[in-house]
Amino acid sequence: MKKILFISALLIRLLVGGDFEDGWKAFKEEKYKKALDFYQKASNQGDVSAQTLLGKFYEKGIIVKQNYKEAVKFYTKAAVQEFRPAECNLGRMYEEGKGVKQDYKEALKWYQKASKHGYPEAQYRLGGMYEEGKEVKQDYKEALKWYQKASNHGYSEAQFLIGLMYYKSQDYKQARELFQKAAKKGSTESQFTLGLMYIFSLGVKLNYQKAQDFFVTSCQNGLIKSCDKINFITSVFKTENNSFFFVNLPLMKECRNNSIDSCYQLGKLYSLNTTGEVKQSINKAKFLFDVTCKAGHKQGCRDLLNISSH
Repeated sequence: MKKILFISALLIRLLVGGDFEDGWKAFKEEKYKKALDFYQKASNQGDVSAQTLLGKFYEKGIIVKQNYKEAVKFYTKAAVQEFRPAECNLGRMYEEGKGVKQDYKEALKWYQKASKHGYPEAQYRLGGMYEEGKEVKQDYKEALKWYQKASNHGYSEAQFLIGLMYYKSQDYKQARELFQKAAKKGSTESQFTLGLMYIFSLGVKLNYQKAQDFFVTSCQNGLIKSCDKINFITSVFKTENNSFFFVNLPLMKECRNNSIDSCYQLGKLYSLNTTGEVKQSINKAKFLFDVTCKAGHKQGCRDLLNISSH
């Protein structure tokens, strides 16, 4: 049956490939109405790539007015032909309740179909189902298995997630390797966290310039908190010789030398301003609590939550 479906899909692509390719050409030339006509023609002839792309257009409101029900309709057309990206997208629509009634059982079904055939995003999302216990018994071991499969296939969100696990357990070498892989694929969170690692010498030598470069890249890719950090970091750290302001403050030295607890205590100083050693700065406190929380400091997480709620 699968062989027949594959051959059928291949024949369809050979027959209507011109319409899909013409649509892509028109899209790149910003001739959107013309592109839409080509994609709809290819979709009507059973082209799974065109059907999936139309689903994405309707889901995101690209060229057409956003319509989740239409997106589900086109994803379904391609998914029943066992097109893996469409299976994953359809599963996501069921998981999030977009265009359909939220249905974890149906989402799980489509994720499993695509995952078994090696589609990395579906493997990542299936891992999430196990981690959160959606329609399955919560199972962190099974979740990690699917995250690892997605990571091995180069899916950046899975690489970041596993990297974060290593980061929190202070295995910075493994964390950095995964963050770097994900960062090259555009993972803004990985770029941001690599910036933190270079600032606080977490498994790497202190390098302000590299940290700044990662923050700038992450900011340019749309991560707002990286944009917020660029000017802020400059106000905390010197740009020359990778050295800190207030170098005579013992906590600052210890924080620079990879003492997470010292970074946390420094954050407390900035938040409370009871000693007169530093000028009170809620933004600097939030930054330091964020860093220590990511490194596994539980009180840092609690204080970050508290200070962010005010």
